[in-house]
Formats: sequence, C-alpha cells, structure tokens
Amino acid sequence: MKEILPTNFQNLKNKADKIKDLNKRELFLAEHLTRYKQEQHDGDIIQQITDEISLTQLQKLLSNTESITDQETKIVDKIEDTTDIPCIKVRTAVILEILREMNAGTAHNDRSKISRLIAFLTGNSNNHIYNEIRKGITFTDYHTQEINHINKILTDLNLSININQNKNY
Repeated sequence: MKEILPTNFQNLKNKADKIKDLNKRELFLAEHLTRYKQEQHDGDIIQQITDEISLTQLQKLLSNTESITDQETKIVDKIEDTTDIPCIKVRTAVILEILREMNAGTAHNDRSKISRLIAFLTGNSNNHIYNEIRKGITFTDYHTQEINHINKILTDLNLSININQNKNY
C-alpha cells in the first residue's frame, strides 16, 4: 500500500522537526521529495527510477557518514583510555626521586617548597601534595601498572631513577 503524502509542506516540516538526528531528518525529507517527484512523474518510469536511485545514493551516503562517525567515536574513546593521567602519588614519587638525584630532595629542601614545585608541575593542590609528602607516600597493588610504566620510561631515558613500590617516599 502506498503511503499517503502530506498535503502541505507545514505538515511535512512538523513531522521532520520531531526527528532529532539530522541524518535521519534529511533522509525523511529526501524520501518524501522522491515520493512527490514520482507522483508528479506518474507514468514516466525512467524519471521515477532516476529519483529512486538518487534517494538510494543519499541513503548510502548517510549510512557511511553514520558509520564513520561511529568509528571516529570508537577511536577517540580508545585514545582517551590510553592517555589516563597517572595518580598524583606516582607522579609525586617520580619528581621526588628526580630531586633526590639532583641533591635537591627533602633532605636538602623544605617540604613546602617541594610541594609547591610538584603542585605547579602537576596542577594538583599544594596542600594535598604537602600532606602526602608529610605522611609519606606509600603504594598499593593499584599503583603497580603505573609504576611499571614509569620505570620503563625512566629506563628508556637511561636514568638511574627507579620507583620502588615497597618504598615509602
């Protein structure tokens, strides 16, 4: 059975405006345009086939656009998953070890000055970092992956610095 076409544009527009997805809205309007053209060209089979081919091409184009958008979303999600920021404890321990190697660690400087430097470099709260340094930074199994990752980076840089999960920083 043939779909009854809206009698005026406003009715068609009202239906189209209810469709949130712009690709689906465009497809809805294109389908109606094709149906109107086919009615207008009733009996002209060549024109009707041409209109149907144009509509099919638009459908293919829009479905490719949707699949590309889905692929881009998956790629962005994957990138975000792989760029997680390590926790502040691990970053603080790395900076403390670098300072210690430079003879500028807690044995040579005030903890408040060191915590200000770490806060500046990491973008975290100076008070939070100072309290962590004061009470001593300890690691749990949760930190193992981050510690292994940073130790590989430090080794790749040929640095003699190493973060020990069992050490209290």
